[in-house]
Amino acid sequence: MSALVWTEEKKANEDCSYNHTIAVTPFGRFLLSWKGWKETPYHGIGFDETPWGDAWYDCWDTAEEAKIAAEERYQTMLKKELDKFNNSGNMEVQNGNV
Repeated sequence: MSALVWTEEKKANEDCSYNHTIAVTPFGRFLLSWKGWKETPYHGIGFDETPWGDAWYDCWDTAEEAKIAAEERYQTMLKKELDKFNNSGNMEVQNGNV
């Protein structure tokens, strides 16, 4: 399964009111943001968007830690979806017959 590819870190702009970076997936995007003007560089770090339509905040100290957590969550969700598909009885697609 492919790894998430993140944009360069960006300052606040029309897309997001905070410093941020984005990883786009076929299911939606991860929008990781933080309050870059605070003394602690990654103060208030969290995901304002995920491919599953929810916000997600935790106790990460850096953007890199949050990116690793996003990658783990993304891989877990992909595996769950593939398992559902594989258990659905749709063997024609699995064997390359559409």
